[in-house]
Amino acid sequence: MHVYVFGRSFSDSLASVARHSIFNGLIFWAGYYRRIDIVIVPWCQWAFAVLGWSGTRLFVRDMRRFAHDHRRVHLSQTAMIDETTGLLVRPCDTEEEIFEALDMKYIPPEGRHC
Repeated sequence: MHVYVFGRSFSDSLASVARHSIFNGLIFWAGYYRRIDIVIVPWCQWAFAVLGWSGTRLFVRDMRRFAHDHRRVHLSQTAMIDETTGLLVRPCDTEEEIFEALDMKYIPPEGRHC
């Protein structure tokens, strides 16, 4: 197996993970090249990053639109911010807590395709 990471030095950036970092690369495995994304986030952003990277673009877009239209919050891959005050709505340690904060039924990752 061969992994090629493009952009910044992967090992240098691992030492200072103070913010959301994304590394793009290729992996050669079983005779095929596949694109890979390596996402490194602080623990407090883990649930938001998993939610943002585990659904289709359409699912994530619609969920953000729902958050904006019905809850007046900005939902991103790092946090949920109240649009009127600019403050963090509440910390969420799991994806289930994000759905709960938006008063939505939890949808597991395998169901997040539109």
